[in-house]
Amino acid sequence: MALTRFKENNLKGWDWWWDWIEMSIRLADTSDKQNRVVETLDAIKTNGDEWSARHDVQSAQKCKLEIMSKQGTPKEQRKFMYDNVGNPDFRKKLLQMAWDEVNYDEVLRLAKEGVTHDTEWAGLVSEWHKWEYQVYCHIGDKDNTLRLARHFFFNGGRWGDREFSIENMYLKIKILVPLSQWSDYAETLISESVSKKDNGRLLFIYTQEKMWERFMEYFRKNPSAYNIDESPQEVKDLYSNEIIRLYSTSVRNFFQRASDRNSYREGVGLLRNLIKYGGKTEADKIIIEQKSRTPRRPALIDELSKL
Repeated sequence: MALTRFKENNLKGWDWWWDWIEMSIRLADTSDKQNRVVETLDAIKTNGDEWSARHDVQSAQKCKLEIMSKQGTPKEQRKFMYDNVGNPDFRKKLLQMAWDEVNYDEVLRLAKEGVTHDTEWAGLVSEWHKWEYQVYCHIGDKDNTLRLARHFFFNGGRWGDREFSIENMYLKIKILVPLSQWSDYAETLISESVSKKDNGRLLFIYTQEKMWERFMEYFRKNPSAYNIDESPQEVKDLYSNEIIRLYSTSVRNFFQRASDRNSYREGVGLLRNLIKYGGKTEADKIIIEQKSRTPRRPALIDELSKL
């Protein structure tokens, strides 16, 4: 019944479709039944480069490997994975096997091959680069470790990926670059951040290197209350008067665009921050200006009165 439902494409387009095969594998307790499942899987062919077709073929390969674990030898299973190494799940298994066998050359070969094969899939490319990085760290190849640490500094930092976070990769880069060369190297990181318009990493570098004047240069070109709120305390302390001026301008601009109670409430929060930074005089002026706006805005006046 399960195989029939699968062949009839019952629930096709949903992961549930593959539940029929999972049932079949669990119930196939003889070689005859297992072969019937394999025949069904072998009938699945690619009919294009679409993601769904690719997914179906790779799912069929994984199911076939599951059956082989019951009736085939480890050597046969390994050969099957190598024959279908384009399947990322198989590549991951083979990479782990090569690593466990201390076959670092094979790990690098599989990883580099994966980068070339999956060039259109950024997540997979990152996965294969991580294996390369792991090998280079282990064998002490500083040049390639530095190259990939830099890659992950600009392309990593995904949530939950602590080892390859921006902070860890920056620290790794700094350890690998000789101290006498660090100043020039840091400038290349800054240049790349600017060229990529990656302001988050740009400000991160300024913070790590305590480049407070350059931090302020950025604020002067990009005056934003939210940027200032997120800036290091050292910047706020060193340039307090200018921070107050820039923040005041940003708050005024915010109120010019505000048009409902929620945005008025948000603007009041910005005024509280301005006062916290030492700009009470400027905040009082803005409050007077906003209360004097015409036509009157009762909701705005009500929110301002809560300060």
